[in-house]
Amino acid sequence: TVLLGVMTCATAFVQTPLQFTALQAFARLFVVTGTATAFVIVTEELPAEHRGWGVGALAGIGSLGHGLSAILFSQIERLPFGWRALYIVGVVPVLCLPALLLYVPETQRFLADKLQRSVRSVSVLEAAFSPMRELFAKQAKRASALGVCGVLSSASTLPTIQLGGYYTQTRLAWQPAQYSMMMLAAGGLGVLGNVVAGRLGDRYGRRIVGAGMLAAFPACSFAFFHGNSAVVVVAWVPLVFCLMGGRVILRAFSAELFATAQRGAASGVFSVAEMVGAILGLLMVHAYGTPSTAAMGAVVPAVALLNLACALIVLTFPETRQRELDEL
Repeated sequence: TVLLGVMTCATAFVQTPLQFTALQAFARLFVVTGTATAFVIVTEELPAEHRGWGVGALAGIGSLGHGLSAILFSQIERLPFGWRALYIVGVVPVLCLPALLLYVPETQRFLADKLQRSVRSVSVLEAAFSPMRELFAKQAKRASALGVCGVLSSASTLPTIQLGGYYTQTRLAWQPAQYSMMMLAAGGLGVLGNVVAGRLGDRYGRRIVGAGMLAAFPACSFAFFHGNSAVVVVAWVPLVFCLMGGRVILRAFSAELFATAQRGAASGVFSVAEMVGAILGLLMVHAYGTPSTAAMGAVVPAVALLNLACALIVLTFPETRQRELDEL
């Protein structure tokens, strides 16, 4: 958390593109680490009947950061120091550190597992990579399937989100402030998909809820890139809803399907897979050449169809609804 805040805030003071890239690369690394750890903590601490809701609530709270970014972006021409102001706010996590240390103790499952394991001195590299080796040695099929889901889901969804602003400004002649307002208003409703998916997953099962939301995303992407301004705003709600909901279910699986000693590694694998998928998704769109509004209407929804394959894989996972982690 501290390193994420430091790297983000330091980005506001860069002088060259190389400095910007280096600091943001490290910042993204710490985002992945912190996010993976946070979902593991919630999964291990909450009772089985409310675990999905907890994962969804955490994801929903995290999405508030996107809303803050949209507000700041809409005022970028008025903010002091311009775009640099967007990164100065990165100091906030550093200021929150005392509260985190006070109110977020180590999980009981981790402490119990640590007591059962033989304690010996190991190097930093061994401590970092040994859980990963154990993960693929003991649960290779689950870990591989989870990684594939991370790649497919991120590759299918990121181009839609990443190019949404470009599409509205070039095809529909929107101003940046209009796009930000859509993200805040319609997107705010869509963010509820985090909590709704978690609650529905607790009640009806992770597999059916996750597969349904993942499979519905391509249709939402198609509607977004083929509609007028009114259709785009309306389509944005279910688009974000399905994006958030499907990701929450995958996040829940990334922690629930693995033993305590490998749970953090599995959550990390999913986060890395998402990053790889994001790159592949944009590369697939880029393969068609310079993006134009006409091409986006065909290419981006086509890439979104990858979510259908992800939905099929989710249906093969064991059902984790209201089952204790030790049982799983």
